Formats: sequence, C-alpha cells, structure tokens
Amino acid sequence: MREDNILFLVKFGERDHLQQLADGKIYFSNAMSFIKLEEEQQKKGQGDLYEGRMFLPVFNMQIRDPETDELIMTISDVNLNMGFEGLETMPLFCITAGTIDDCNEWISNKDYNIKFTDEKARTIKEHFGTADSALVITEPLMFIQNVKAAFSHECISDMVRYYNMSFLTTDRLSYLLGCDEKLLSGSSFAMKTDNIYKHLFCKDNYFTLQSEYRFVVPKLIMDTPTLFDFEMKASSILLDIDDFFSGLKICKDT
Repeated sequence: MREDNILFLVKFGERDHLQQLADGKIYFSNAMSFIKLEEEQQKKGQGDLYEGRMFLPVFNMQIRDPETDELIMTISDVNLNMGFEGLETMPLFCITAGTIDDCNEWISNKDYNIKFTDEKARTIKEHFGTADSALVITEPLMFIQNVKAAFSHECISDMVRYYNMSFLTTDRLSYLLGCDEKLLSGSSFAMKTDNIYKHLFCKDNYFTLQSEYRFVVPKLIMDTPTLFDFEMKASSILLDIDDFFSGLKICKDT
C-alpha cells in the first residue's frame, strides 16, 4: 500500500497514553519489548516472539569444525530462530493504517464514515486487551512528516508486509534483499547489515488485520522504551474504543 492510499491512522491503547501522543509525546518501543510481551502473556497479539527475527526450517544441517572442517554432527530436521545484531534495540513505533476499505461510506477523503468489520474489530480488541480508547489521526501524511522531523537520525516508515513466517518465501526474500523475485536463483544469498531493519516490516499473516504502519530509526540504539517529543500538527480525535468501533463520521472543512 502506498502512503497516499492511507485515509487515516488510528492508535489503540489506554486513554492517558493516547492523550500523550495527541499532545506531542510519542512512545517508541523496540523488538525486544514485543518478544518479552508474548513470553509474559503466553499468546500472540500485541506481543510477538518472532519480532524482527527470521524463522527457518532446515533439513539435513551439518555442523563442522571451523578450523579443520571436520563434520561434528548432522541434524536431519531443525527449526532456526535467527536474530540480528542491533535489530532488537532499534526504536519502533506501530500504528494502524485505515483505507477506504475500512469505511462503510466514502464520499471523498474529507467526508467518510469509518466502520471496521466485526472480524477486524474483534481481532484488535483481542490483540490489544488493555486498550480502552482510540486516537484517530485524520491527516496521516502530516503525522508521518511530524514524527520523522523529530529525529536527527534517519527515520524510516512503511506499511508492514505480511507473510507465512514459518517458511522463507520468495516474496519475503525478495523484499529483504531488495531484488525482483525473478532474479532469485542459486543456493546462497547475501543479506547486507544496512538493510536488516527491513525484518521489522515483516510480520506473520496472523497479524494481518492489524494493518500496521511502522516507524523505525535504524541508527539509534534504544535499550528500553522511550518517550520522544515531536511537534504534533496533524488533526486527531480521541474517543472510547467502543465508540470508535460503532462507527465514526469524519467531515473535514474544505
């Protein structure tokens, strides 16, 4: 999805935290926080054990001595959960992106009615169990610019791509390597460290209905979640989560 196809952004959470965002304080987490969250909750949803990681089922793996090349053992079937140095401490902010498909009435980009499907509403409530409110940002492109302007380091933003993360599929590999699927051939691939942040834009199909848009700051190290100040110029509406899922009319002045 292109950014200009985003009609609105919405952040689900506790009212006090969302008021902070509306007031110009944005809470960046990191991949390690999402990994720990699933470990603590023992379920997927807001947390994800495979956040920023690569899960690879491997068959007939050989382990050899690095000096003599002597075969130490052969493993016929193993699942590798691979992490990447520096990735788990990159600042990360997630928000839901809405499009015309999330409306039951659309006249123009200034006049529409937001109404999530029952399935999407139910899934988000399950995944964000402590959320009691929703902050709807009706000027998404301005918000994106506002957030990026808060950092001296490059802040990269994009839609999350959803894959079957149980396998390394050609479309995910193509995205991670930055090449066309048709160019994928052979038995070895080189993954540059400059692009490891792309793993944070890959999620399992289980999370598809979250429709995430993410911000990542690859060159900034952040060991713990942190609040950053930014100039919030985009218009927003804060309301109870049930009121949001009941339907929200947006009518901007021309």
